[in-house]
Amino acid sequence: MTNFLKTMALGAGLAFAATTASAVSVSSYDADLYIGDEVSVGVETVGYESFGNTAVSFNVMQESRVFGSFTVNPYNMNPQSPDYVTIEYSFEGGPLMNIDLTGAPANNPVLAFAFGNEVFTPGVLTFYINGVSGKGGGTVDIDLTVSAVPVAPAGVMLLSGLGALVARRRKKS
Repeated sequence: MTNFLKTMALGAGLAFAATTASAVSVSSYDADLYIGDEVSVGVETVGYESFGNTAVSFNVMQESRVFGSFTVNPYNMNPQSPDYVTIEYSFEGGPLMNIDLTGAPANNPVLAFAFGNEVFTPGVLTFYINGVSGKGGGTVDIDLTVSAVPVAPAGVMLLSGLGALVARRRKKS
């Protein structure tokens, strides 16, 4: 019985240590993305702590277009600086794609930028956040909007033209 209690105490201590070792927290969110969804996720770290390649994953449930906007605070592009952040994404474990964070005003520590209208088939979309927060800590907010993939106007015109030809042929018969 004593060995059992010691084992339980050791397990509880290790579990507590594992939860307190990381200074990065991710707000809860619905990971399944459906057409019409709008999802917000916040990733935070305390002062001068690393984001440590924090991964935020989403399950794209339908072929859809995903548009994202991100707010990074504090923002600094210089990896030599004590407060810099990089963001990459990968779809279905494919190659990492860097999200361009350039273009922020030099005197503005907050950067809002867009992740373009990418079309994704069903699968897993993962964002990776790296870098170190500033003295007061850091946040990265991810806001995603999911919409249907529009049918190309040329396709609609083609179908309309074929329908008109069929109707004309039937009328002549």
